[in-house]
Amino acid sequence: MVDAGASFAPLRHPEPWTEGGRGLEQRRHKASLIAEAYASAGIDGLALGGNDWALGPEFLWGLARDHDLPVLAANLRCDDKVPVVSGRKVEVGGHRVALVGVTEGDVEGCTVEDPVATSREALDTLRPYDLSVGLVPFQSKAEVFAMGEAGFDLIVDGQGRHSLGSVERAGPTLLYGAGSRGKHIGVLEATWVEGGKGWAPVGLRASVEQKISRVQERISLLEERLGREQEPVRVKRLEAQVAAYQRQRAEAMAELEQVDVEGSHRLTYREEALSEEVPDHGPTAERVSRALKEMLEAEGAPIRYHLEPHVALEKSVYAGSDVCVRCHQAQHAQWSTTPHARAWQTLVREQRHLDLDCYGCHATGVGQPGGPATPSRVVGMRDVQCEACHGPAKAHSQRPMSVKPTREPDLATCERCHDGEKDGGRFEEKVYWPKVLHSSSEATP
Repeated sequence: MVDAGASFAPLRHPEPWTEGGRGLEQRRHKASLIAEAYASAGIDGLALGGNDWALGPEFLWGLARDHDLPVLAANLRCDDKVPVVSGRKVEVGGHRVALVGVTEGDVEGCTVEDPVATSREALDTLRPYDLSVGLVPFQSKAEVFAMGEAGFDLIVDGQGRHSLGSVERAGPTLLYGAGSRGKHIGVLEATWVEGGKGWAPVGLRASVEQKISRVQERISLLEERLGREQEPVRVKRLEAQVAAYQRQRAEAMAELEQVDVEGSHRLTYREEALSEEVPDHGPTAERVSRALKEMLEAEGAPIRYHLEPHVALEKSVYAGSDVCVRCHQAQHAQWSTTPHARAWQTLVREQRHLDLDCYGCHATGVGQPGGPATPSRVVGMRDVQCEACHGPAKAHSQRPMSVKPTREPDLATCERCHDGEKDGGRFEEKVYWPKVLHSSSEATP
């Protein structure tokens, strides 16, 4: 059981955390819960991502010592007081599995070295082994692929870009990931073939073919929009998107030609969704419940601002949907039937409305100029309102003929939250778009 990083602090935050601040305190509380859960489960290897270091190296070292966590970082050079090693070897089903982790970022008191060269060295010290696994938390996909030169049989990508059943290849190395937000558990089953050389993924052909199909559908949708679009800036943007997806299709077609390898050991991958049907671990669920209660109490909860009108603060560039409805009644009525209109309440039910990692996608304007900067500043901007898609509209409400908001949002607006990670990969433009159209007269993208 491994974690390839980006779990203690999975999200980048626009403002640095400050010692003693609420953001750092809340994230450290969560990290402690995760560490307790890992210690209870008996994790075999753990990497640390670049965002994790924002919690503070001393704090992380304390977690590792207190919970006896097997933190692995081959490219990290620190003094003897730091509880980290390059790699370790564990026995699974009678086979020897070498685990090596790497990290990235600036680590106070330590030096972060070349991950490829140091991983090779770590693997050499662990020989002999039957399977080698790299734990790689890099934010850059290109840097993850570059780790294929280290000689791993497979890499677990801490950012989870190869999730939901997909697998990619970096040379002879296979890349897997189950997301970085704890919504899925990835399970790999290794089958050794007598006399086998290298590793081949079972089901990769079907996965690549599905990828090609999805990319082609996206290209077709964009080409339809391009055929209707007249505005030059949007035409240029759509053309760039089409070109990018065409490159993805070409890469996938090339990959399809290399997926079948005879005489290889086999890896079978599946994902287990951590839905409500999966019972929680009792002691961990109790810890989480206590933590949520403490989080609310720390903010002076219960806060009942989710009952306030949908009106922005006085000096905000946003107006709030209660202002928009004065002129756009039919559109507001349609919006009111969608989950967007109840997005904040889903957090309140789960006691997550003060969670700094969650609230931004359930309110309007978070992280944008003039939008709420903390959960306690959301107030009337709760839910995914009109301006979450069409942009700030207070100026439009005051001068409707001279200031125009965005009429038809582009896909990038949706993907701020429907990014394949926060939403568990459920977003499909052709399925979701009709659900948010405000009238039949609006064109389907």
